[in-house]
Amino acid sequence: MKGVETSMKKILLVLLLLVSSCKTEFPTEISTFNVEVQLVRPQAFPNLNIANAIVRLRSLETGKIDTSFTDSLGLAIFYDVRPGRYDIRTRASNRNGVLLDTLMRRAEEAKIRLQLL
Repeated sequence: MKGVETSMKKILLVLLLLVSSCKTEFPTEISTFNVEVQLVRPQAFPNLNIANAIVRLRSLETGKIDTSFTDSLGLAIFYDVRPGRYDIRTRASNRNGVLLDTLMRRAEEAKIRLQLL
């Protein structure tokens, strides 16, 4: 009986050593970035009001839609955007702008000029 207890203790010790030596690895965080969408007035309408225009950013992977409004210069900013493919749509003073299937993987690709039609 004493030999069984000694064997069990050895097995438990080995298991404890194995478990304590295992590393738990967590997935690395996905880095996010800000997306800047600058509206560009049509040449035929140089005085078109582009302030307070609604801009929608839709993820093609998740379907999630984020909304922002432009400032007085026509700039909309989306914060903490994950890398991926997006559709961008806007409407300003009865003019539309659309940019479909845009790949953004890092901040350098996230400065968008969106021409209004």
